[in-house]
Amino acid sequence: MGMTAYYIFFSHVFYCQTIRWSDFREADDRLYLSPGINASEEAYAKKVIRLARRRNAAFWGELEGNPVYIWCADAREYRKYCQSSEGAGCSLGTPFGETYIILNPSGANVDVVSHELCHSELFSRLGWWTTTWQVPQWFNEGLALMQDYRFAGPSDSIARYEGYARRRKVQARAFRDSVRLEDIGSIRGFFGGGSARVMLAYMTAGTEISGLLMEVGNAGLVSFLDSVRAGGEFAALYRDMRDRPGRWREAAVVRPAGYRLRGRGSAFPLSTPK
Repeated sequence: MGMTAYYIFFSHVFYCQTIRWSDFREADDRLYLSPGINASEEAYAKKVIRLARRRNAAFWGELEGNPVYIWCADAREYRKYCQSSEGAGCSLGTPFGETYIILNPSGANVDVVSHELCHSELFSRLGWWTTTWQVPQWFNEGLALMQDYRFAGPSDSIARYEGYARRRKVQARAFRDSVRLEDIGSIRGFFGGGSARVMLAYMTAGTEISGLLMEVGNAGLVSFLDSVRAGGEFAALYRDMRDRPGRWREAAVVRPAGYRLRGRGSAFPLSTPK
C-alpha cells in the first residue's frame, strides 16, 4: 500500500529514481538521454552541461552537488519526469539527498541548465528540510537567476542590479500591481497567477538578490549559506546580512547612484514599487 501511494502521488520522482532501468541511455556520468536523442543532440547536451557546471563553479567555488541529468526528447517525456509541461527545465530533490535536473528539448540551453544546477547546488548544500521549510522561494529563484543570463548578462554587479530593477518596474506596470517578497515566499505564492505576475515575481527576486550580491559579493553570500547549513536560522541571518553587509562582504563595493539599502527592522525588504 505504501509503495502504491508513493507512486500515485510522486510518480515523477519514482521515474527519476528508476531512470537507470528505463530505456534512457547513460551517455555520460549521471547523464541519461532519451532514445530519441541523436548524436549531435548528445554532443550539445554534454557541452551545455559542461558550460553550466563551469559557470556555477565560478560562483560557488567547488560544486558539492552531483545531480542526475535527464535529457528528454519530447514534451511527453518531460512531463513524465518533471510532472509539468511548463518551462525548458526543472529540478527535483528528495529527502534522501538525491537531485535530478530534467531538461525539455524545447529551449534547453546553458542558461536553463545553469539555472537548474544552481537550484540543485543550493539543495545539496542545505538539504531537503532546510531548503523546503526555511528558504523562501524568492531567494531560491533569485539566486538561480544569478546563473541565468537571459534577463541580465554576466556584467558587473551594479549593471546587473540596475538591469533587474528596470525590468521589475516595467513588469510591474504591465501587471498593474506590485509584488512583495512576503507574497512570493512559497512555491504557490511565487508561481500563482498569470504569466505577467510570475515574471514580476522573477524580476522582484532577481532585483533583491542582485542588490544583495552588490552589497556582500559572492563569497559573502556563500558564507551566509554556510552559516545556515551550520544551524543558523535563515530569516535571522538574512536580516543581519541586509542590516550589516560589511560583516559578510568579501571586499568594498561601489553602489550605483540612488541605490539605498532597504530599511532595518523587518526580516525581509518587502515592497516592490510599481
